[in-house]
Amino acid sequence: MSAPYFWSNVAISIETALGSALALSGITKADPGVASFAADPSLSDGDFISLSVAGMTQVDGRVFRVEGAAGSGPYTLELGGEDTTNYATFANGNAYAITFGNTLNKTTAVQVTGGDAQYEEWTYIQDTVRRRQATSFNPIQLSFECVWDPADTTLAALLADSKLFTNRAIKIAFASGTYPVMVFRGGIGATLLPTGQAQGLVKTSLTIDGQGFPTYYTAAP
Repeated sequence: MSAPYFWSNVAISIETALGSALALSGITKADPGVASFAADPSLSDGDFISLSVAGMTQVDGRVFRVEGAAGSGPYTLELGGEDTTNYATFANGNAYAITFGNTLNKTTAVQVTGGDAQYEEWTYIQDTVRRRQATSFNPIQLSFECVWDPADTTLAALLADSKLFTNRAIKIAFASGTYPVMVFRGGIGATLLPTGQAQGLVKTSLTIDGQGFPTYYTAAP
C-alpha cells in the first residue's frame, strides 16, 4: 500500500507554447498504444505531447507523456500508460510538443467536480424494471483559490487566455513537484476579481474545465 498524498509541495504547471504540428501516421491498438511518425518528431522520453486526432477519438485533445521513443524511420513512441486496445481506429492527426512555462503559485485551495457519468434510460413494455446505460461523462472542473496579485505573471496570462477562450495543457505534480503527475487539457476561466472578508486575505478564483480524461503517471519514464 502506497503512502497517502497531501496538498503540500504540489507544483501546478501550465502550457505556454505548443510546438509545430508533428504528423502522425498511426496509433496502434495495444497496451500501451504506440504512435508512429513519417518524419523524426525530435521527441524524447519524458516529453509531454498534446494530440489532435480523428478516428481514435478517445485520445483526441488529450495529453500524454512520451515513453519508448525509438526509430530512424518510421519513428515511434509509446503513449505512456494508455491502453488503446479497444479504442476506435486511428484515421489521421498530429502531435504537438508542450512547453510548460508558467507555474501557478500562491494557491490556497482546490476543488474538483465533474467526471460523473450521464445515463440514458429506457424500458420495453415487457419490462418491469427500467434499463439504464452510461452514454457520456461530464467534463471535470478544477476550481482554484489563489492569493490575489494582479502583478503575478501567471495569473495575468490566465486572464488573457480566459478572454480568448484558450485551452491549455495543465500538469499537476505531487510529492515535491515530481510524481505522481496528472495531465490534461482545459479551458481557462479567470477574471482576477478580488474576493475576501474584513481583515482577511484578498483572494481570487479561477477554473479550468477539462477537455477529455486526465492521464496519470506515478513515476518517471
